[in-house]
Amino acid sequence: FVGGYDITDRVLAERALRDSEQQLRLVQEAGRIGSFVADFAAGRVHRSLEYLALQGLPPDAPAGAPFTDAWLERVHPDDRAQVARWFKEDAARGGPFERVYRIVRPDTGETRWLLNRGRIDLAEDATPLRLVSAQADITHQKAAEVRLREQYGELETVLDAAPAAIWIARDPEARRIDGNAFSRALLRTQDDANMSLSAAGDQRPTGFRVLDSRGAELAPADLPVQRAARGELIENFEEEVRFDGGASVFLLGNARPLLDADGRPR
Repeated sequence: FVGGYDITDRVLAERALRDSEQQLRLVQEAGRIGSFVADFAAGRVHRSLEYLALQGLPPDAPAGAPFTDAWLERVHPDDRAQVARWFKEDAARGGPFERVYRIVRPDTGETRWLLNRGRIDLAEDATPLRLVSAQADITHQKAAEVRLREQYGELETVLDAAPAAIWIARDPEARRIDGNAFSRALLRTQDDANMSLSAAGDQRPTGFRVLDSRGAELAPADLPVQRAARGELIENFEEEVRFDGGASVFLLGNARPLLDADGRPR
């Protein structure tokens, strides 16, 4: 007598699970994303090979290990206290989290920036059940951000030293207009508040009026910076800034839009 059971569904499910796990490993390997799963109830963690590589741990380190605070030892000393506070806050609150911090790789001594995204599931009594996180090395991105800030600072220094009024509209609607030091002195203001009032195109600047070369007052929407923000190139325009007290200054200038790849003002 020979008996048997139909296990087709189980075999197909196991194959689908293996395929899914293989695809996940390929995605993590291609994206250099390390996964970290902590089962707080069992007191153990699972660390992917990519996670071990990001953390500077040997590839033969146990993927599954008891959950301890040893991971904090790899966090940069200047970030360690903050990261520990974040972990306590995230564990108490539950749900998704996103943190950026530095680690010091134990294998090379390098300082690396990590982006850590994940979530913590809580039990009914609000104790942490499980933590799932994905980590990526963003050191090159952080270095680019530092350089960009340095370049922006250099640009601001040059603009403020320029013996000319310079205004920059930060969006196509010119709702935010920044000026350099010369422009603030020219308009007799300490900030750009009076220019921001005109940015909506329906309210004129405070403290002065802008007139064209014929002496006609320009509507806010017709100011050169507004027109340039809409995509118009304006060269050698003459205008008068007449202050409420009666004094005037006369300007000669240009306004140029910055266009994206499709030719739209940005």
